[in-house]
Amino acid sequence: MKRILVTGAAGFIGSHLCEKLLQNGEFVIGIDNFNDYYDSSVKRRNIRFSQNQENFRLHEVDIRSNEFLNLMNDLDVDHIVHLAARAGVIPSVENPNATFTNNVIGTQNILEVCRRYEIPKLTAASSSSVYGSRTGGSFKETDMVSTPESPYAASKVMNEIMGYAFNKAYGTKMTFLRFFTVYGPRQRPDMAIHAFVRRIVIDKHLTVYGSPKTSRDYTYIDDIVSGVISAINYDGDYDIFNLGNSSPVFLGDLVDIILELTDTNVDVEWLPGRVGDVPMTYADISKAENILGYSPDTSIRDGVENFVKWFHEVTDLI
Repeated sequence: MKRILVTGAAGFIGSHLCEKLLQNGEFVIGIDNFNDYYDSSVKRRNIRFSQNQENFRLHEVDIRSNEFLNLMNDLDVDHIVHLAARAGVIPSVENPNATFTNNVIGTQNILEVCRRYEIPKLTAASSSSVYGSRTGGSFKETDMVSTPESPYAASKVMNEIMGYAFNKAYGTKMTFLRFFTVYGPRQRPDMAIHAFVRRIVIDKHLTVYGSPKTSRDYTYIDDIVSGVISAINYDGDYDIFNLGNSSPVFLGDLVDIILELTDTNVDVEWLPGRVGDVPMTYADISKAENILGYSPDTSIRDGVENFVKWFHEVTDLI
């Protein structure tokens, strides 16, 4: 049994990961500050299942604080999975200071914890946004990431670089995972699929920023969690992996799928794209397939259908 600490444990990805780790027989220590980025009651509902498990402990604390650093002195941890972040490209353009204080200072504290308490392995969330603006071809881990298009993307590039430096200086094993547009039940309310479904079902009108021909490599939550667990079990020194679906979907096609699965016919208003948005994302996952055994198998239609079912189940709660 591993003792695994998960930051951002009550968030979208974190809560799903905690549940899977517990089901796999691990002891999980969850860290979350339940900030006001969105309604904290959503996150408290997310973590409810895990809190009822014997092998789970939750600490409500901010990873940027001295309280967190001191708390770690009392915890016996084999592995940290660092998911806590101020997420989102557009929010980072609107409030870059919040992005950098959460993502850069927060990650610096996680790295300091690994150094101070000699934690042997860190698995951390990065993002497809590090690749910047591209108009063709799949994104490979060996591609240059020196042209981020948003403060959020820049913060994730900085995290990877800081991790590399700590790996070389202190020997902590590091794996960074570049997530590609993760979606599914519990998805944050500001993310596209959640926002689109809400507007269609509740507002009966949909406004979409960007061109119908922009595309994203939407990746279902269960596939992402499977990849994260494989990365936890990976024993490399320092590495970066893309975790995507490797099957980009045009924004116009996504809207059509959502309209079909919600059985609605509403007006769709298309507006110009926003600062920080990129025209496409497309993961080359061959490295993750070969080394981690990563194999996403959820189609966009099946994944959106699962999300719509979940949305209808909890609409009165969110």
